[in-house]
Amino acid sequence: MLAELAVTIVLNGQAITGSHSATLRDGVVVAPLDPYVRRIADGIATGSNDGHIVITRADNRIVVAIGSPLVQCGSSVQRLPIAPFVREGEPIIPLAATARALGASVSYDAKARAIYVDFGHRPLATMTPFAGYTRPTDPVTFPPTATPAPPAPPPTGSPRPRRTPIVVRSSP
Repeated sequence: MLAELAVTIVLNGQAITGSHSATLRDGVVVAPLDPYVRRIADGIATGSNDGHIVITRADNRIVVAIGSPLVQCGSSVQRLPIAPFVREGEPIIPLAATARALGASVSYDAKARAIYVDFGHRPLATMTPFAGYTRPTDPVTFPPTATPAPPAPPPTGSPRPRRTPIVVRSSP
């Protein structure tokens, strides 16, 4: 294995920094889940004992497993350039392949040692990472014969006074 070199991650034109840096490992940019992958994903769920990591963004969902070079993208299975691994207790995954699977365009500048991830315009509904909508399990139903609303109460108080009729006088 070659030495790991720090890599700058630029997401939609803004550099991301974190306590652990993204690195170049065997020619592949790998990054820890926090903060790099969390910034490009709407949600990340990790399996407690099985090593699976489910990453979602908008309508895209991928599943990676620690130690396996295979990634499930929707209904297809693809191969990652390097298998995800654990470094100092933090899952590390190949960033470019993950970002592409989530719908980003990715480019790498070897001279600047920077990877550029661009998702383009993102709909407002998915901009907050923990926002979501859960469809009700039971659809709302109405009884076939709806109970009519009770009649309005009769008016109370004195009736309105009549208007005085307008009398037109003829001129002499």
